[in-house]
Amino acid sequence: MNHVVTRYLKREPGDRLYKLELEFLAMQWLRDMATGKQKTIEEPGKALALAGFKESIKDASISLGEEP
Repeated sequence: MNHVVTRYLKREPGDRLYKLELEFLAMQWLRDMATGKQKTIEEPGKALALAGFKESIKDASISLGEEP
């Protein structure tokens, strides 16, 4: 996930991520994969594409769930 953190948060890998940052990162990354905006030339996207994950979420709607 180091590549993903660097790409979306413009931070050094290994820096602490806080809840809102992690939620933003995960939601934006998944949304980009679902819309085809995210290329699968590096990990972890490449491994997910090979496993069929990227195809299975194609055109999916990504949203944060409600907390209890």
